[in-house]
Amino acid sequence: KKEKYADYININFLVLFRSLLKNILYFSKEEDGKFIEISKLLKLKFEVDFDSDSLKKDFIQRSYVDYLFYSIFLKRVKLKKILLCDNGSSKGIFDAAILHSVKVFDLQHAIVSGYNILYQYKKSISSKSIVKPSSILTFGSYWDDKFSLPVDRNPVGYPLFELKKSLSKGITTSEFTELKKEKTFLVISSMHSGKDLEKLVLDLATKLSDFHFIYKLRPNEYSF
Repeated sequence: KKEKYADYININFLVLFRSLLKNILYFSKEEDGKFIEISKLLKLKFEVDFDSDSLKKDFIQRSYVDYLFYSIFLKRVKLKKILLCDNGSSKGIFDAAILHSVKVFDLQHAIVSGYNILYQYKKSISSKSIVKPSSILTFGSYWDDKFSLPVDRNPVGYPLFELKKSLSKGITTSEFTELKKEKTFLVISSMHSGKDLEKLVLDLATKLSDFHFIYKLRPNEYSF
């Protein structure tokens, strides 16, 4: 049976909505106290001043507005599953999805390690207190233990990358699988250093002509 689906949701207006609401939404005295408490804990832990008002605005922009929007959206549009790439601003979507019993699948799109705070939680933290997706779809089983998060990990590769590389200059996917591991570099693009990384890889590819380089772009770097 063929199910209805939406390719993507244009959220340009939501970005503007976030900027607007961050200056007009107010919290109760008790809620304000929570932000002050959090800012004090952050200062104690990292020895850096965190303004509670800035924390509130960040929470509104990166979580609360999305929660309000998607709560209404999911109530009207009866979705069963959501597939997304979490960039650290998907907590509102996760919360709204939980509210409406919608499964959310987070597609791995970058390098994950112990230094990536988005996916690192101590085991002592209760799973119920962590806002998280239903499942994480990883590049492969190698990455499973890189996520310190109480969520199922399922290795699926990177379907978008597989599709794009198979269409690249007539090269078939099977030709990539025949490359020797000892002579192949797999490079995963980075949000903050992508352009510099591209130049480095192109330079290395020119100097190391007997090696093959596979460069994985982030989803936002593809021209659709």
